[in-house]
Amino acid sequence: MYEYALAEDGWEPLLGHLSSEFASGYAVIMSHDHRADRTRVHCATGHVTAAECKAYDDHYSRTSPILSHRRGDAAGTIFSDRDYPDYDGYVRSEIYNDFFTPLDAEHMLDVHLQVSDEESTSLVLRRGRAAGAYGRAEARRLSLITPHLQAILRLRTRIGALKAERDALHAALDQLSVGAVVTDPKGDIAFANDTAREMLTAADAVTVDRRQLVPASRRHARELHRLVGEAAESVETGRPPENQILALPRSDDRPPLTLSFAALPQSDALGMETARVLVLLHDPEASPRRTEDSLIRLYGLTPAEARLSAELAAGRTLAAVAERNGVSIVTVRSQLQSTMAKTGINRQADLIRLVLGSARIPAPRERAPLALGV
Repeated sequence: MYEYALAEDGWEPLLGHLSSEFASGYAVIMSHDHRADRTRVHCATGHVTAAECKAYDDHYSRTSPILSHRRGDAAGTIFSDRDYPDYDGYVRSEIYNDFFTPLDAEHMLDVHLQVSDEESTSLVLRRGRAAGAYGRAEARRLSLITPHLQAILRLRTRIGALKAERDALHAALDQLSVGAVVTDPKGDIAFANDTAREMLTAADAVTVDRRQLVPASRRHARELHRLVGEAAESVETGRPPENQILALPRSDDRPPLTLSFAALPQSDALGMETARVLVLLHDPEASPRRTEDSLIRLYGLTPAEARLSAELAAGRTLAAVAERNGVSIVTVRSQLQSTMAKTGINRQADLIRLVLGSARIPAPRERAPLALGV
């Protein structure tokens, strides 16, 4: 069961297995919010469609007699439709005739997996009238595996929380205007933010092969490998390594790409006992990863003023900006004066610092796959 439960596609493999084991038409994981008095179907197997799950959530769950009968039941409690005090009344109910009968799901076996003051989560097995009601032997069998189902629910909940934390961290790293790569002590890449992916895809001074950062020259490759190893070892020794910076020359006359290395602490989560290394990639000529729209929103600049500010922050001169945009130097100087007035800045250097220190307002975009090599 645990192998089914840890599958990438969620509860479906486990529910399919349980449906087969209990001769059920379908199985459902659902929760009920006691305060809002609302039910949500998280996963359903068999022939139940998404539209039918929504109909149950939005309407039929509110008419179900099981919610009142099950209120107050502890986790692990087994319930079948034959346990209704008024079974005939259940058979005459709207949910039985308009929802379960068309689904050939008149008979039910239900167990509360988790119960709190706010919510209860249950596994529900259902089958048709021809298959007959669930008996005591099946209820007993379900009770025997319930502790494992509860452990699986706790495990999946914890894994889901860890994934949410990981995704939030990745999203935060994607906002950086420097490349950020996380590796293991051997240099295998575990994560690269958007800026790093762009740099590595461009193969400018460094690229990726067999899941590792690969500089253009062998000498720099050995040095990079050494620096990654020393950063990882520093976690165990407690002594920070020295000179954790590597400059990678480019094929043209541009300034080198600079790599800096820092150790990330070990984590006991999910048995991850090895350190990780953060490699930051700095391109001195890279434009700050801020859109013109961001600068317009932050400082009330015009599009031309925002473009000028970003290009100055990227290291270009006023003359270069004028030539790049096809305008006169007089126009560029006028835009600069207007920009300084709007931002309250008196010197060009201060304007550059302001732009580089400003928060970026990112536009959502899909992450392109990074070819890690084989």
